[in-house]
Amino acid sequence: IVSDFLDDVEPLSEALSLLSFRGNDVLLFRIEDPAEKEFSFLGQTLFMGMEKEGKLICDPRDLRLHYLDQREQHISELYAACRKQGYMMEEAATNTALEDMLAGFLNFRAAMGRR
Repeated sequence: IVSDFLDDVEPLSEALSLLSFRGNDVLLFRIEDPAEKEFSFLGQTLFMGMEKEGKLICDPRDLRLHYLDQREQHISELYAACRKQGYMMEEAATNTALEDMLAGFLNFRAAMGRR
């Protein structure tokens, strides 16, 4: 599953539970733009809501600490949902080629299987 996972964690957790119950082998890749991770925007900025939630024009320095705190909380919940079902979640930046991301993870997984 390749996604930004910027949604409620509960539906994802339920879906992972169903996949686990059915015996699926699931790989999760959380994709994130480096700008979302650092939130280093300066000056008045226009932010567009996901799924047509509207627009916000503001000084991002006013939002930075709250945004980063909420981001970390959300990521922690995502990882907890994955661990609960025995799945790993990998992180990848949008500036990383998909084949590089997959190759790195599959090489890691193959090395773990040899132990």
